Amino acid sequence: MRREKAAAEDQFAPCLRAILEVGDGPVNCQLAAHDTPVERAVELTAALMDEALAARQPGR
Repeated sequence: MRREKAAAEDQFAPCLRAILEVGDGPVNCQLAAHDTPVERAVELTAALMDEALAARQPGR
């Protein structure tokens, strides 16, 4: 199992690229800490989803 760490939005793209190089299976992640405010958790979730969609686009 490969583990990649990203603690901020600017780290999502390199981590997702590294994961996708290994295969196209599901990605399981722990996003933020247990005490992260809901508003911040939603921002991180949206950013991760956007980056995951972009990572699957040709030429990226």
